[in-house]
Amino acid sequence: MARWKFPGIIASLAVAVILSQSSCGFQKSPSEIAKEITVLIDSCSVGSGVIFKHENNRYFVMTARHVVSKDVDCFVITSDKERYTAKKNKFTYYQGLDLAVIEFESDKSYPVEKLGKSEAVTIGKNIYVAGAPLPNETLPKRAIQVRDGKIISTATEGELGYTLVDVLPQRFRYPSRNSLFQKL
Repeated sequence: MARWKFPGIIASLAVAVILSQSSCGFQKSPSEIAKEITVLIDSCSVGSGVIFKHENNRYFVMTARHVVSKDVDCFVITSDKERYTAKKNKFTYYQGLDLAVIEFESDKSYPVEKLGKSEAVTIGKNIYVAGAPLPNETLPKRAIQVRDGKIISTATEGELGYTLVDVLPQRFRYPSRNSLFQKL
């Protein structure tokens, strides 16, 4: 089983998408990019994650440990609505961090996010946060949502690796990205 090394601040699984659209020259909007690389996680719990690596027909997804903490297989639902099984015996957990890596197999091609350095995140950075909140009266079906915000604080150490603070409600937290749309 592959063991990925992530600096503690990467584990700030507040998938805050830190983008500077004007300086990046994206062909796609931050929302389009986020929706392509963000997956839904289901059946073991309810959550989301980000595809960050691809080897042969295996895809690796970074998510919060609490999303896959149960000892059961999960479903990964990709942007094209395909469902794949992530086997519990291939989950990787990180001591002291709310971070896990799960994998699924597919012959299809999916976009992969490049990991970046979260040290580049500074107070005042505009961010985009992607995830799939639980259904409610307003949103009757689970779907990837992208919201903008701003980093208002950073910490050198955070509980379970959470070190970025943004202005979005606590219930809407997902992994972070820099101006090159790399996962932090």
